[in-house]
Amino acid sequence: MARIPAVAPAARSRPTVATVRPAYLVIAGVGIAAGFAIAVTPLVAVVVIGTGVVTVAALIAGRRSAGLFLGALGLIVAAYVFLDKGVSYAGVGQLYIGEMVLFFGVLAAALNLGRLRMGLMEALLLAFIALGAVRTLPYLGLYGLDALRDGVVWAYASFAIMVSLLMSRDRLGQLADAARRISPFFLLWVPIAAVLSTLFGSILPAWPGAPVPIVYLKHGDVGVYLAAIAASVLVGLYAERRSWLGEGALWIVWLLDLAIIGSISRSGLVAALVGGASSLLFVRSASRFMRGALIAALFSVSLYLVNPSVGLGYAGRSVSFTQLVDNAISVAVDTGGGQLGVTRTWRLDWWNKIIGYTIDGPYRWTGKGFGINLADDDGFQVNADGSLRSPHSAHLTILARGGVPMLALWVMIQAAFGIGLARATLGARARGDRSLTRIAAVIFAFWLAAMINMSFDVYLEGPQGGIPFWSAIGVGMVIMRASRQPSDSVASESDSHRTAARLDAI
Repeated sequence: MARIPAVAPAARSRPTVATVRPAYLVIAGVGIAAGFAIAVTPLVAVVVIGTGVVTVAALIAGRRSAGLFLGALGLIVAAYVFLDKGVSYAGVGQLYIGEMVLFFGVLAAALNLGRLRMGLMEALLLAFIALGAVRTLPYLGLYGLDALRDGVVWAYASFAIMVSLLMSRDRLGQLADAARRISPFFLLWVPIAAVLSTLFGSILPAWPGAPVPIVYLKHGDVGVYLAAIAASVLVGLYAERRSWLGEGALWIVWLLDLAIIGSISRSGLVAALVGGASSLLFVRSASRFMRGALIAALFSVSLYLVNPSVGLGYAGRSVSFTQLVDNAISVAVDTGGGQLGVTRTWRLDWWNKIIGYTIDGPYRWTGKGFGINLADDDGFQVNADGSLRSPHSAHLTILARGGVPMLALWVMIQAAFGIGLARATLGARARGDRSLTRIAAVIFAFWLAAMINMSFDVYLEGPQGGIPFWSAIGVGMVIMRASRQPSDSVASESDSHRTAARLDAI
């Protein structure tokens, strides 16, 4: 019997020199830089080592860094959703988690630059970032970290480009599933966070150097997320998978959250209602709408009859039916005296002053730049520690700091995005692409709600608002690109006809 020749074990594949050389060079460079940095200050050493580790990880991961970046981005966005400003200070010194993920995203984008396809949105975003850098760099020597801190208004626009570059159509479904799972937990968390931040805010732990506790409820930001959740229910995205919290119970908790945040924040109230209702422009389900309207009517009547008054220790406002009505009326009508009238007048006076020295004044083409404290310089500071830096409107912040050219770019970006996403949503609906239509409608609702909130509150100027907003812009760009490409989603849905039959027709 012939002997079968033994097969030599396959030699272990070793990384080529070309593969490991960049990582080794970075490691050596980090070691040398860290040695010098330690002599200067341990904090600088930590920053150098941290950035070096992130760089090495990106080089080793190669193109897989795209998935790692999207996963890290998803985690910090989830942290912002639940803890808002309370977690934005997590990091080392002045190097926060938002900037760490941004740095890793830049590396991942550089390693996947071959995917980049330049379009209108990409060109507008790059121009916006470039002009922002031009209006920031000259002020670094004068204002230092404050200039970089104010510059996140334009710097975080990089997240839109990176998400659009690194995210594929296949990941849209994963994003929808993740949002669907956390939505009930978020709705239940809002009342708990309201109680914790109100009654125990002074004793709750905080990140070192943070001015707020780790549990912090920013009511306007909550309104943006409520809009997205309402849209997901109205378009049927929430019902695509079974959840332990049914639609009826979800609406009840949603309305409770709306009463809490709407009693404190007028921008949050309008953002939640208008943003959520915008989904009806693309997906119409009479049964879902009537079910939600009936629950809302019963909840409103109950709130009116009981008319509870729960003090939240915020500017003399309480959760009550009367406060909700007052807030709603004050959005469009000058109510005169009282706290609502004072804050309304304060905003309008500041905004008029900004318009005066930009559109009608010497800062028309340049703005005041990024770094100066606008509240101090304009004479509208209301905090003893000078922590207020920008007017309660992202649009006026951009105008004041970047002048008319930067505001024009901002308007063009939002107009191109809103129109482009609406067209993509209607196009997906016309093709019968249920999944893409529903996801697009929810992103549109989130975008519109965020635009409303940032018009009356400091939202875009911080990582807890800016990073989720610009990331949503990137997701919308993925949707616009996917709407122009053939999709197998219709075919895949035909294979699950039994499940789709239970969903309302679009």
